[in-house]
Amino acid sequence: MKEIKIKVNNASQKQWALLLIELNMLKDSWRRYGPMLNIKANNFNKIIKWGRNMTKTLTILILLFNGTILHDRIEFNPPVDIMDCLAFGNAYYKIMSTHRWGDQRGAPDFSMDYMRQGWYLNDGRGTIQGHYCSN
Repeated sequence: MKEIKIKVNNASQKQWALLLIELNMLKDSWRRYGPMLNIKANNFNKIIKWGRNMTKTLTILILLFNGTILHDRIEFNPPVDIMDCLAFGNAYYKIMSTHRWGDQRGAPDFSMDYMRQGWYLNDGRGTIQGHYCSN
């Protein structure tokens, strides 16, 4: 038997939950090839159960350049699990927008204006501010 210990610092609750869910997905996918992984963490089963919840709606938060906030909803029929919903949200960013790191200023310092970084919609209406999944 081989053993590995992972210590995680400065992780938010969401990051911690997603890490455990992804490790569990790795465990499940490797099982058919032989390796048997055993994961121990506080509230592990509760977090995995939450990760397998079915969700019906992905909501993309869009900030238009005129200051209006849109809640662009995408309905799933049939429902999908939360990891698929979050992955679909990430794919939406890459299809519907372009990420910019900011605007580079000119001479003499050629510094970056990082206040302009973000996911800019390809249609020029505004920026994506985030997304969440719900029932």
